[in-house]
Amino acid sequence: MRNGRYFSAKSILKFGIQAIRRIRALHELGYVHSDIKPENFLIGDTDPNCIHLIDFGLSRQFINTTTGEFRSPYQPKYRGTAAYCSLFVNMGYEHARRDDLISLGHTMINILERNQLPWFGTLRDYLRLVRESDSIENRSRPLHKIAAAAQKATSIEELCHRMPMMQRFFEYLYGLNYEDRPEYEYLEGILSNGLASFEADLSNNLIT
Repeated sequence: MRNGRYFSAKSILKFGIQAIRRIRALHELGYVHSDIKPENFLIGDTDPNCIHLIDFGLSRQFINTTTGEFRSPYQPKYRGTAAYCSLFVNMGYEHARRDDLISLGHTMINILERNQLPWFGTLRDYLRLVRESDSIENRSRPLHKIAAAAQKATSIEELCHRMPMMQRFFEYLYGLNYEDRPEYEYLEGILSNGLASFEADLSNNLIT
């Protein structure tokens, strides 16, 4: 929400197109962001229709740009925000380019659903249990494992029920292997085609 107004589906698609370009620019430097979520995008101060990607504290190289060797796909220590990470990352795999973009998809759905991704209730219940329980067993399971189980139980159709054009977005990304380079133009095209389903709007305004 901004200035008392919520982002429409059309605005979220426009946001997504810009976000893909920001993420792609980082990937082309050999880095993944590893913490794509709503809080890490800012709307421009001088240009409210321009978004900025911020907070690179968890970013790391996914490839040695000299040798072309990829980082191991097995994550020694979990990094990221479980609520927005991909199922791959929540299962313990290292962040890859596909995972930044899956997290972007989760971010877009979450903005539309006003902070109600399908697995948020499960995560809130678990955190409440941890706070209220004296049992070591209840405190021992990492949050990302809880998120992974809840994500496995959520179909792409359920996730995208209010933005059905996003089904192809997620299906494509979940079909990629760890080292695969995403087709960024294809993903932008999915969102652009989604925009075409709305009335013609030639403006770049994010808030509609």
